[in-house]
Amino acid sequence: MLITKTIKMNWSNNTRKYYESKGYIFTSYKDEFDIKVEHLLTKSSRKVQVKCDVCGEIISKTYENYNLEMSKSKINTCNKCKGLKLGLKTQFSFEFVKEEFNRCNYTLLSDSYSNVKSILSYRCDKHPTEIQETNFGNFKHNNMVCKHCLENSTGKVYKYSITRIKKIFEERGYTLISTKHDYQTKLKYICNSHPEHIQEISLSSFMAGHGCLDCSIDKAKARYKLDYTFVKLQFELKRCVLLENDYINNTTKMKYKCNKHNDIIQETTYDTFNKGFGCRLCAFERITGENNYAWNSTLTEQDRIDRRSSLIYVNWRKEVFERDNYTCQCCGAESHGDINAHHLYNFANYPDYRYKSSNGITLCESCHYELHHKYGKKSNTPEQYEEFKISKQLNIQSIQEAI
Repeated sequence: MLITKTIKMNWSNNTRKYYESKGYIFTSYKDEFDIKVEHLLTKSSRKVQVKCDVCGEIISKTYENYNLEMSKSKINTCNKCKGLKLGLKTQFSFEFVKEEFNRCNYTLLSDSYSNVKSILSYRCDKHPTEIQETNFGNFKHNNMVCKHCLENSTGKVYKYSITRIKKIFEERGYTLISTKHDYQTKLKYICNSHPEHIQEISLSSFMAGHGCLDCSIDKAKARYKLDYTFVKLQFELKRCVLLENDYINNTTKMKYKCNKHNDIIQETTYDTFNKGFGCRLCAFERITGENNYAWNSTLTEQDRIDRRSSLIYVNWRKEVFERDNYTCQCCGAESHGDINAHHLYNFANYPDYRYKSSNGITLCESCHYELHHKYGKKSNTPEQYEEFKISKQLNIQSIQEAI
């Protein structure tokens, strides 16, 4: 059933004459206007809301597809109801449904019927002690729905008795727990290799070769697990000695020694080690000292020792902070343990100015980072600081005016 009554369209040169013939007044190209849905072109790709004539679900489809279905079967269905293959032309009446159940030796207990997916209660004449449920779609598709009849049947739906199923499970190393079976419920069982878990599976999945999930995981681990000899060789190729006697998996930490630093026992996972992260001490040596990109060959060894740890540097830093009242001289931020003493003439290139308080200025961490990000850390001068300070204060002023 078509739910959409009106739909919005845009005036275009291609459809103007058609819609004017339907009584709509032209305004301007690309303007929107409302039309009745039945005035859409038959092959229009506009989406419309349609109610499934079988289950009542509201779906969206193109107007072209709606017309195509109506021309073929006079009925519109959703994708789920198409799979039932009932060949419906009109809605079934309650009397018809009741007669169908009676024809198959079932007594319909429900007093109303809405669609093929609505649940119906019934009683099998051969097993009258139990009230069962189904929908008319399954009933028409299977022609037999009583689970007790299915257990005793040799038809297409059910082929195995519970005794035969139990034997099939035992042949594969499983213990069947379920005592009854029908095509609607899963079977409960225990794997003899993993008795701590009660698992469930449908008979069709079991017959297709599926089984214990834990066994599947164990097989996958065994298939992809690396050999201990191979792992040990990988450590040796990177000049390390593996101290473990067994390999578990690539996420378990293992102890090892580097041949260059064999006095220290280190730990790593194979996954981390295989990605190139070996001895951390060797890695540290590769990026420190002369190997570092920021290495300054003009500094003496004593300069490197005294650079930031000497008493004279500590006193210089304190003197600069006290002079500036522990406040950033660029943005005015007060100290919360996040201020730095900046060298106007940089430390490395101007050794005579290193510990003069006039060569220091207090900056917050943010301003200090921005200054060095803009001018770098080499060949710094007071002119750079003054230029940065003016630029920073202008930015602050513009922000305050905007607020």
